[in-house]
Amino acid sequence: MTLMRLILILASFCCLFSSCTTIHYVSRGLVTVNVSDRAGLPHPFNVEGQRDFYMWGLYPVEHKVVVDQEIHSATHLARPSALSIEEYLSPSNMLFTFITLGMYCPRNYRLTGKGIRIEND
Repeated sequence: MTLMRLILILASFCCLFSSCTTIHYVSRGLVTVNVSDRAGLPHPFNVEGQRDFYMWGLYPVEHKVVVDQEIHSATHLARPSALSIEEYLSPSNMLFTFITLGMYCPRNYRLTGKGIRIEND
């Protein structure tokens, strides 16, 4: 009986910590976004955000993050380059996922890079 209970607990943890969260990072093409570094862009930026998923990450099926829009609205920088996208799970979000047994699964992302300051915006 104890072996069966251990297997059930391990299976529950596997289901709890596995999810189908999908965040798609897209650009509308309004602002040129370069992954490679561009010389002469002195202003570094760091934009953080969060998307919420429910029912073990099954709803919504996907979230979209419009990279150029997120960067522009948060920093008012133009021509972002050296773009890096990091998706992570913070300790508080792990706790929320654990407490709600996976019914609420928040996911964090961070966009970092460099750009130039827009004066007339």
